[in-house]
Amino acid sequence: AQAQQACFEATSLWQVYVSRQLKITADLRASWYQLYQISKELETNRSNQELLESLLEVANAQVATGTAGQGDVLAGTLEYSKLEARAITLKRHLATTKSQLNRLIGRDIGTPIEVPSELPVRLPDWDLELLRSLAWEHQPDIEAARLRRQASRWGVEVAKLKRRPDVTVNASWFSIEDNRPTPNLVDVGQDAWAIGAVVTLPIREQKYDAMEQEAIRRHSATAASVEDVRQQYDALLVELWEQACAADETTRLYRDTIIPEAQRTLEADQAAYANGRVEFDRVVRDFRDVITLELGYHRAVSQLATSLARISQATGGAVEFEAR
Repeated sequence: AQAQQACFEATSLWQVYVSRQLKITADLRASWYQLYQISKELETNRSNQELLESLLEVANAQVATGTAGQGDVLAGTLEYSKLEARAITLKRHLATTKSQLNRLIGRDIGTPIEVPSELPVRLPDWDLELLRSLAWEHQPDIEAARLRRQASRWGVEVAKLKRRPDVTVNASWFSIEDNRPTPNLVDVGQDAWAIGAVVTLPIREQKYDAMEQEAIRRHSATAASVEDVRQQYDALLVELWEQACAADETTRLYRDTIIPEAQRTLEADQAAYANGRVEFDRVVRDFRDVITLELGYHRAVSQLATSLARISQATGGAVEFEAR
């Protein structure tokens, strides 16, 4: 019984090790997807700086001809300064994320990492019930809880066996040499055997009652722990699946509708400003909207990929996903 208990405990530790591997893999993927997000924010920032430079050229030309005031140039310069400050923050964040990724891999933090330029990702054909059933079957944390329950059940058996008499029999053999003086109990040159027995009798019933009751309490606690772990992963999968669905819907909405409309509005107002039909403030407002929407799109893509990677971790790797 003790051997069975030890076997289940050792196997549960292996499941804990597997769970740690899954977490590290998911952390690596999340850091990789974050690199994509930061790089896209930097790319968006640079393209918007170029766009703002062209707007400033138009504003300066309008000021030179007297059709616009100096305030337009000042407003555009302020926006450009904000973009430069944002670029500094993003570069620092990019360097920090790279060092974190290297640390997770076990490499020197200064090792160069190629930043992903694209992150093709879509919502897989999963559903919540499928993910929950796969997690119950494959998640190592749930399996470790089950194994601990099995070990505690054998612990109850061990506690019950403590009540039984313990009989120990031993036998020893001794080689007798010829180089001893006489007389001796054993003849010179004749080998000897020694046989013994030890019997342990349990006589303190209260002690063994307490041991058995403690083992039963531990078994009850581990049985409840299995259900607790399952409920935790059920709740986690609900949250992650909702995040993934929301990110997928947001991504498609940004890509197919909102961003194209915002870009068309900005282009129309740029042309109107060049002809003196709209104010510069309106163009700046359009410009800010485009930046915000583009950043929101890339963040949604990163969030979708990260949520799917965490779902893969939660199911114990039963469903695989990796955006490259």
